Amino acid sequence: MRRNINNNVNSAIKRMQKKTHLAFGLLIFTIFFYFDKQSVIYFWAPFIGAVVPDLDILEFFRKWHRVLFHNIIFLWICVIALWLIRLPSVAIEMFTLGFISHILLDCMTVTGINILQPFSQEPNIKWFIETGSWMDYAVFVLLVFISGIILINSPIGV
Repeated sequence: MRRNINNNVNSAIKRMQKKTHLAFGLLIFTIFFYFDKQSVIYFWAPFIGAVVPDLDILEFFRKWHRVLFHNIIFLWICVIALWLIRLPSVAIEMFTLGFISHILLDCMTVTGINILQPFSQEPNIKWFIETGSWMDYAVFVLLVFISGIILINSPIGV
């Protein structure tokens, strides 16, 4: 019995590291930057999108973390809010892709996510990467490496 409780507690905190989420945000930025140098002024958008689902900084949100923030409904609320404050479409697109990248990365963890929360417990999308494992680190390195290759091969000039 004690072992099951410990396993449940440990699996509840398994998620990708923030640096891996930020690395995916970097990849999104570099792709946008490669095709449109003017998008550099919105460099922040994919990074914010990549970390917004982890709004569990405040203790109040921790119990709702994977219920309220890791789903399609919260993404739509964010996109509508950004549209209402009249952000340019490229910034909203970068934010949205950053958010989606976060969801995809968390789907790769052993805990996974329920993208239709809070309305459904299914589907529970999960894979086998454990937080802090060599695979988590490998995903981080791969994302940074691909971003570097894109930036190195990026056409110079604005």
